[in-house]
Amino acid sequence: SVSEFVATHATCSVLVVRPTGLRKMHRHDLRIAIAYDGSIPSQSAIDEFNKFEWRVHAPIDIVTALPTVGNVELPIPFDSSDSLAAAKRANDLAAQRMQSSSNQVNGFVREAYHVGDTLVRRSDLVVLGDTGKGLLGRLFLGSVSRFVLTHAGCSVWVVRRPPPGQ
Repeated sequence: SVSEFVATHATCSVLVVRPTGLRKMHRHDLRIAIAYDGSIPSQSAIDEFNKFEWRVHAPIDIVTALPTVGNVELPIPFDSSDSLAAAKRANDLAAQRMQSSSNQVNGFVREAYHVGDTLVRRSDLVVLGDTGKGLLGRLFLGSVSRFVLTHAGCSVWVVRRPPPGQ
């Protein structure tokens, strides 16, 4: 689609607005999910969101998704408890940074087969930072932002830091 092409190739942040049916619903608060993985792009997404000083009284979920191996039998023992604890600590710090934007900030750490799956559920707006992967990185590793753009039934804000010198 045109919006996916623009969101994928633009060098600036892009907000793709999709109808969510909010106007038809009475007393429905905007539900916002911000993807957070501790990376510089995800920190930039939080910073960019906070710059607008929306002061919305809408629930904001800071969502950290960890890839899981699920029920696959591995030949070596695999304990993800340390990774989960570290992700929870980082997620809590990110949620604290959002307190100025809403009084309803919740942090979530979820294990998932695909990181993008955790972001497209029950939100009216998904905010995520773009890692800036090149063509080969997107081709071989996939792209969470592209997955969210394709599968989310809600608006998506892909935050990009401007290139150096701009």
